[in-house]
Amino acid sequence: MTLTAMSPASTRSVSHTVPVQVGRSGAPTSVSAPVAPVRQAYPALNVTAHPPQIAYDYEFMLGRLANPLLLATSVALCVFRAPLLAVPVGGNRLGGVLEAATREIGDGIAGALAGRLDFPEVRLRPAISVDSAGGGFVVEWGATCPPWVSRVARDRFYGFAVDGCGPASAQDAVVLDAVAQGVSARTLSDCGLFPNVREAHGGVAALGRALADGQGIRWTRIVHLAAARRLITVCPGPPVELPVWQLDLLRAWAAGWSLEQYTDRAGLRPEHGRELRQLVLGTLNARSEEHAVLRGHERGPLLPAYGLPSASVTDPGGVERSAGRGP
Repeated sequence: MTLTAMSPASTRSVSHTVPVQVGRSGAPTSVSAPVAPVRQAYPALNVTAHPPQIAYDYEFMLGRLANPLLLATSVALCVFRAPLLAVPVGGNRLGGVLEAATREIGDGIAGALAGRLDFPEVRLRPAISVDSAGGGFVVEWGATCPPWVSRVARDRFYGFAVDGCGPASAQDAVVLDAVAQGVSARTLSDCGLFPNVREAHGGVAALGRALADGQGIRWTRIVHLAAARRLITVCPGPPVELPVWQLDLLRAWAAGWSLEQYTDRAGLRPEHGRELRQLVLGTLNARSEEHAVLRGHERGPLLPAYGLPSASVTDPGGVERSAGRGP
């Protein structure tokens, strides 16, 4: 949803030039001259707050929210003529967002929401392709939805009702999906899903223990178990046939092995193991080892029941080797 409006204030263009520096590649390292016309600043927008029922998307949100009670503390924000609904965070709604066509509109929305109950950390940032195809800005409050996650996970993040099975907790569902898409612990922390990187590692590890009957397992194994049990979105695609060695490494990741463990058991030199890793990621068009395991489920090489990698044997105690905390 984008708030688009033209400011009634008139503007005046001013042209000027600035020095230009050129790097070794030939690309300018500072703004080129002449620059685009500079416009006078807009006056502060008068964004007014109203009862949520007057928002034109009120009925839409009423039908989509898993917890409609959140509408009791929602607010309709009117910029010129367009009242849009801002829904607070709470329960399984981890964050909220409104799009704004210009920075001036975004500043007005952020100012109207700042300090309101259940609208924590209101902020304005430029929109990215995930937010809006048309660019502009977004006003956010609460956590930020991680990049690359599936549509189902995004709906869970924003507290929308979704069909199908999955973790009861929206945060668990979003974190599992994000890990499968190659999101790091640092990004999970930066998005506000955990207070710091250490807590992010601990949170993902707890999800792994829940999936593995209390055992500590690597992130790749977490993704495999979550995909096999359809706790994350698995989108089938055209089948891919991996060469024997690539398939073997992919199965090792799904079994919870690190690259170092696999190269040691397979008798490979470290540089050959790293090259094999890049081949697997390239063949599956994957961002990380975790994402490769998800792609293996989507493209056919991995199924819920599969053999252990041919280079593997069990430990002397008969237990599958698994260790580590992930990336």
